[in-house]
Amino acid sequence: MPIEINELIKLIIGIFIIIIPGYFLSFLLKDKLTQLERFIFGFVVGIGILTYLLFILNILLNIKITQNVTIIIYTIYTVIVIILYLLKNYKYGLLKINLKIIKNKKIILLGLILIF
Repeated sequence: MPIEINELIKLIIGIFIIIIPGYFLSFLLKDKLTQLERFIFGFVVGIGILTYLLFILNILLNIKITQNVTIIIYTIYTVIVIILYLLKNYKYGLLKINLKIIKNKKIILLGLILIF
């Protein structure tokens, strides 16, 4: 059964959506992480927090896990992390994001292979 390109695009977008709040959260918790470590941290924390919160809501409050509940939990989690990130930037100045990894030809080639 071949993989449809639409499903692959949905998967990639979904992974990036899960990574975003955890990526910003990594700036709040650790200052000296590489970009790859931040992405991995973002993915693991995103999956962990969403799963944990949905489990707690289901077990303790008897709220059924639906698509709407998942979207609401994710939105609340993302908004809180972004607000904390912006408050830290406001208090201590802008954080610098290192984009030197983009200049590496091997990283670009590996990224294109993964996208393909």
